Amino acid sequence: FHPCRYPNFYFSAFIAGTKQVVLLGLFNGQGLDLTAPNCHLLMRISPGETYIKCVMKDGRMQGALLIGETELEETFENLILNQLDLTSFGEHLLDPNIDLSDYFD
Repeated sequence: FHPCRYPNFYFSAFIAGTKQVVLLGLFNGQGLDLTAPNCHLLMRISPGETYIKCVMKDGRMQGALLIGETELEETFENLILNQLDLTSFGEHLLDPNIDLSDYFD
């Protein structure tokens, strides 16, 4: 994995001045077979506030889509770049009661 292959690796925008949108890595599973047993999506939705989607392959984060003030941008960027095995976290990776920056920043 090399970020130079992905010129738009980190993209941040504001939509209608109300919600921040951050696209990281393979945020839409580009080039991955999302039907494969080693690929899956993790999602957390707080209606009207935040939307978080993580693209996972072999227990490692490949990309993420963050909408709203999630405060996860830097942490997720580091997880994608470092390709850490996150298998032990499972669904808890997006648990709002766990401060991921305590573990990974």
